[in-house]
Amino acid sequence: MAKIQNIAEERIANNMVSSELIHPGEMIKDEIIARGLTQKELAQQMGVSYTVFSDR
Repeated sequence: MAKIQNIAEERIANNMVSSELIHPGEMIKDEIIARGLTQKELAQQMGVSYTVFSDR
């Protein structure tokens, strides 16, 4: 376990335990919904083809 002076051990990134793995596509989906965008609109803002979100 890493130790840094004046920082609680559980707050150090190397000591943290991931509670749940989340697929990047799920995170993007949540952002699209939260921002009220379509996949096509987000793709345009990112400068990529909207099919990037549908590729497997």
